[in-house]
Amino acid sequence: MVQNITNYTFNASAKEVTLTGVTANVEKVRLIKNLTTNTYIYKFTDALTISAAGSVLTFTGSNAGMSDTDDLLIQYDLETSLDKQKMFLSDPDGNNIAVLTPAGTTDKMIEVAQSATDFYAGTGNTTTTNLSSGATFTGTIENVYNQQAYSILFKSDQNCTITIYQYTDASGVYLNQSTVFTYVANSNFARSGVMNGNYFKVSVTNNGGSTTTVLNLNTAYGTLPSATALNNAPMSLDEVNGTTFTLGQKSSALSLPIVPASDDFLTGQSAQTATIQNILTATSGTAASDVSAYRSFNCQVVSTGTAGTFIFEGSNDNVNFQAVPVYNQALVVRVPIVTAITASVSQIIYEGSCNFKYLRLRIATTITGGSIQAFTNLIQTPLGTASQIVSNGTAANLLTTAAQSGTWTMQVGNTPNTTAILANHLIPVAANTGDTGAKVASGNGATLTNTAAKGISATINIGTVTGTTPTAVFKIQYSNDAGTTWLDLPNATTATITTTGVFGITVYPAITTAAGTATTGSVALVNSVMPRTFRFVWTIGGTTPSFTITNIQLTYLL
Repeated sequence: MVQNITNYTFNASAKEVTLTGVTANVEKVRLIKNLTTNTYIYKFTDALTISAAGSVLTFTGSNAGMSDTDDLLIQYDLETSLDKQKMFLSDPDGNNIAVLTPAGTTDKMIEVAQSATDFYAGTGNTTTTNLSSGATFTGTIENVYNQQAYSILFKSDQNCTITIYQYTDASGVYLNQSTVFTYVANSNFARSGVMNGNYFKVSVTNNGGSTTTVLNLNTAYGTLPSATALNNAPMSLDEVNGTTFTLGQKSSALSLPIVPASDDFLTGQSAQTATIQNILTATSGTAASDVSAYRSFNCQVVSTGTAGTFIFEGSNDNVNFQAVPVYNQALVVRVPIVTAITASVSQIIYEGSCNFKYLRLRIATTITGGSIQAFTNLIQTPLGTASQIVSNGTAANLLTTAAQSGTWTMQVGNTPNTTAILANHLIPVAANTGDTGAKVASGNGATLTNTAAKGISATINIGTVTGTTPTAVFKIQYSNDAGTTWLDLPNATTATITTTGVFGITVYPAITTAAGTATTGSVALVNSVMPRTFRFVWTIGGTTPSFTITNIQLTYLL
């Protein structure tokens, strides 16, 4: 069986490899490779040759650039056809293990159990030494050539960045892969992954504002398969039910229903004071945060600073940024803030909409007297109604207070203070026509406008009546050409009045038409819709007649 020989001595100048405890046999050598120089010394499949004497293998190929301390990969067959011998298997108690012959076959089988997972500790990448703020633990590069996977366990009371490196060479010159994990203080961290490189290293940086009091990094190598944060096997979704997935927007027939991602939370780097492009992330820097999957955000800025400014900005191209409106969540009347905010000792939560792809919180001028830190919640739902932006939402537009002074007249049309309109259309409105005084001859009253009523109830109050056989008849006329031509409204007339009294005319659709009488309190009923433009007309008769109109009162009926 071919195995890796790890106990050997290398003499580069003499081109000799001495195997410890093994008699050298050219037939058993499958491969010798210098991992340090990435050079093959011998492969049984090519023209490179070696010779054996005792435990020493001597090669004839080039030794250029090699030294005695180089790391070698030696694959050696410890069992050839010449070395085979009869063997017996026994259990831990020394009893021979029986050979099984399943029914219906002539096969010989031995019942075995799968061996347990084999691990060994990565001592160079394991530590419990505390780190000061901003300090980094850098592990040593370890040989993991025969390992399938790595396992990382970590705990700390400060925010940290964990970086995993995999290399081709022992010197760390050829980096194959680096994986970065952002760790939130006091959270649980357990990761495993595929070992693609020949050599392995871990680094941890303390991003918190204080020295750690708890730090435990544990690294091991073995056959454990890689796993996600929830200990699930990683999967690549290439096709479903025969439909291949490719990048780009697809039709509904080529798409699968999905559940949108849940809200996300970002803990920004602590103790920020210097001008910098973005402090929303665990490690502050120039990169903005991609918020394309979210509809709104709220960000609590915890500040001990007393001066300096910060500002929220958005962008679609991640190059050109503009200020975005945010709101102080604690205010009942929320005014959009689109300018730099001055730092103060506070813990204010600001909220805003994600109407762009990239968001950043930039320190515009140096924070003094303390520092600031951002705690941001990225939300799937739109911004609440309490903070919706009003068009032209200036402070003056949003906060103007109006108080009534005197009588307000509301009007329809373009001429102010001319035509009153109904403020509450559910309540009948009373009015006075202004037609008063002694009437000694026929005439008409003022032109009136019905703005929205279906009908009217008119009360004509007659005071002093003098003369010889005086008579008066009141009626309603209307005009369809704004007062040029006047027509009598059918049936809208009183009886012939001869004495003091109160007489009425009511116009309303769907009532039964009935003539009035000369008796005080009589009301003429008219089944009609009340026209828009109308007036009262009186016809006076007799010898030296005089009828005093106390007033004509109207109630508009809706």
